[in-house]
Amino acid sequence: DVLLVNAGVSRLTDHARLSPPLGLAYIGAALREAGYGVSAWDCNVAPRSDAQWTHALASTPPRILGISTYTETHNNGLHIARLAKAASPQTVG
Repeated sequence: DVLLVNAGVSRLTDHARLSPPLGLAYIGAALREAGYGVSAWDCNVAPRSDAQWTHALASTPPRILGISTYTETHNNGLHIARLAKAASPQTVG
């Protein structure tokens, strides 16, 4: 139902890998309690290429896509959103 994504940093550091996206975890927990199926991808732990994003989103498109960004990851989040819209136009973001 819902895919929550933590947009990755441009330069991966140990700090990026050790800072779990707690905000997304809280949102995911609330959605699960409400009966939604939730998946989460942390791009700082498992980066994906454009081809991997496109394949994953086209083969099992989520109904809703939530992307968490901050200043450093804003452009990467926008890029993921564009890939998602192209691969899965019916997904709401």
